[in-house]
Amino acid sequence: SSNHGKRANRTHFTDQQIKILQEHFEINAYPKDEELEMLSGLLDLSPRVIIVWFQNARQKARKSYENQPQNSHNSENGPHHGSSNESGQPTLKYQCQVCSANFERYYELIKHQRMQCHKDHSAKQ
Repeated sequence: SSNHGKRANRTHFTDQQIKILQEHFEINAYPKDEELEMLSGLLDLSPRVIIVWFQNARQKARKSYENQPQNSHNSENGPHHGSSNESGQPTLKYQCQVCSANFERYYELIKHQRMQCHKDHSAKQ
């Protein structure tokens, strides 16, 4: 197609739209069609814009996961400098809404959702 020089206008989200998108993203980073339709109606955005927002949010979560220095095994300042509570256990911040598994990093939850839970979950329905 000859329109590759033109980009669609950038979408400017309101704070409210972002808040709602983020809340949904934290529950499920891979929304199904029904959820996209629902968000589209709720936020008055096209499903395509919402799909791209989720893709970007997943990429951002992945990047911030990969750029966390404490997540590398070969960290110079000795073993285990991840976030942990007083008892030395890693703090689990992210919970899968489907199977209640807990994850320390957001990216691990996303990976889990893509690989396990939501595949099984959607197969059951």
